[in-house]
Amino acid sequence: CADLGQNPVTLTGTDPSNNSSSCSAIVTVQDLLVPVAKCKNATINLGANGTVTVPATAINNNSTDNCTMNFLVTPGTLTCANIGVNTVTLRISDAAGNQSTCTALVTVKDATAPTALCKNATVFLNSTGSGVLNMSQVNNGSADNCGITNITLSKTDFNCSELAGSPWPVFMTLKDGSNNTSTCSALITVRDNIAPTAICEDVTVTLNSTGKVVVQSSVLAGGSIDNCSVWSYSPVSKLYTTANIGVNYLSITVKDYQNNPATCLSEVTVLPYGGSAFGSTIEDREQEMSPEAMPEEEILVHVYPNPTFERVNIAFELPENQEYNLKIWDLAGRLHLDQTAQGVEGENLVDIDLRDLSAGLYIVVFESAGQQIQRRLVKQRE
Repeated sequence: CADLGQNPVTLTGTDPSNNSSSCSAIVTVQDLLVPVAKCKNATINLGANGTVTVPATAINNNSTDNCTMNFLVTPGTLTCANIGVNTVTLRISDAAGNQSTCTALVTVKDATAPTALCKNATVFLNSTGSGVLNMSQVNNGSADNCGITNITLSKTDFNCSELAGSPWPVFMTLKDGSNNTSTCSALITVRDNIAPTAICEDVTVTLNSTGKVVVQSSVLAGGSIDNCSVWSYSPVSKLYTTANIGVNYLSITVKDYQNNPATCLSEVTVLPYGGSAFGSTIEDREQEMSPEAMPEEEILVHVYPNPTFERVNIAFELPENQEYNLKIWDLAGRLHLDQTAQGVEGENLVDIDLRDLSAGLYIVVFESAGQQIQRRLVKQRE
């Protein structure tokens, strides 16, 4: 095979006396045998760039020739558009130009999962206390060799209950046309930047027999509204004495869970014990001085630390030995604690283990002697 083509040769004749002469000739060597092409089917995977070059070795099935063979695959490069079964041709040629072909079925697969890239994001609650996480807020340039066909987020809707425990993990899952998937995670911070609307009421109060009366800001500004909820009132309470008889103006600041503030003004008219700002008869004063006519002071209930991780203290003062009840509800209306006990006159402290509760917002309801006080409690994610 190495002598294909024209080859010069010399013919020499010698007699018994060693006399000799020679002549030259051109010998042309030809290869007239056609290669025997044999193909086999194959399966190949696309590369990370979405293409693949079909190697002849993948579909050559022991093709033969008497000399050296050259191989050519057509089409030689397949792309994402060729996912599935494709017919390719293997062309075999030798140095003499003899050729033969065969065909094979090449199945192209995409086994490369998308590259999932996430970034952290912030969701701001709107005036209704809800917020929506958009895909663009989380997707940080994810890509796939053949293109992403579907992207999903494990959570898109957020509300006021998720202010506590923020940030929250969210998972983004990507899928390509061959059902290859990949996932990444992002931390989503829930924010409320909308301040409450502070609404104060005017009130008239009467000093008790000791010349004192306490007003609660949560009562005077109890009509305040917020897209989530009003979280605190400042000052918590205000003490009025005989020095305050008449009209007083109390500035109350209300805040939501994220400390967005709003302020309103309440007009507090203080009347003397047994008296009236407009005068009263003896019968009126006797009625005002009777125990039934004297206003009850609301029991002060404090919840701390708040927010908390594992335990919370509920502190309250009782005017006398009396029974009380504590309940803890979540925002879905599920009861998590219902505890009744005998309280003592003066300061009381109840320690509650919260480790079995999920992170979130809860309502503490204190009841005693016909009074009901509610406080909000935040259990943080550890």
